[in-house]
Amino acid sequence: MNRTETGRLLQQMAERWPNWRLPTEPAHLMSLVATWAADLEHVPLAPAVEAVRAASLDGRDWPPPLGWVVVEGLRRSGVSLPPDADEAWQEVQAQLAHVGRYGSPCWSHPALAEVVGALGGWRQLCASEMVETDRAHFLRLWPAARQRAVVEACTPRRGAEAPPSHELDSRHGGVVYPLPPVDGVAELDAVRPVPGRASREEAAAARTAVRAAMEAAEPRPNRKRARNDP
Repeated sequence: MNRTETGRLLQQMAERWPNWRLPTEPAHLMSLVATWAADLEHVPLAPAVEAVRAASLDGRDWPPPLGWVVVEGLRRSGVSLPPDADEAWQEVQAQLAHVGRYGSPCWSHPALAEVVGALGGWRQLCASEMVETDRAHFLRLWPAARQRAVVEACTPRRGAEAPPSHELDSRHGGVVYPLPPVDGVAELDAVRPVPGRASREEAAAARTAVRAAMEAAEPRPNRKRARNDP
């Protein structure tokens, strides 16, 4: 997700939660968009919009934080994330019942193999008769292992190929790649006042701030000064 797409996502969040408004001061808005865009760099727009829509339908009073949007956007885009603690232990129990001591368990996420290894390995876990003790040790180790896996999945890999939705501006010699249509996502230059939420002056200020932030984020072509230039 690039900065333009991030701005669209933030605008939709402001529309879905009337008590939360985007800053109208250009520098503040540009900083907000840049911060969100940095963490959403490898999250496609459509899954993030779906996650935000689902959160709004839950009746939340305030929009979800950035970290939640990143994790849910990745999950909805098909990225493998470790399960919650109870689901993880249930998966271990299922493998113990179906695979056995001399089999090779098949885990839904590598973090499960990491924690099982920390408990002494698969064969030792199969031979143990202290189920409640094993469960307690597993649940103690799982949060840290899960957190490491989530952070790794949510951290953009530098030098990786840009996501397909990345767009280039034709005004700077690039090619425009049309963004996929997403229901409910308005264009940045079409911010309209919403009755009961903001005055016409506030909407105009927000529209100007968004445009200024996007223009500031765009690269500017270098121009060589001519001899006759003052």
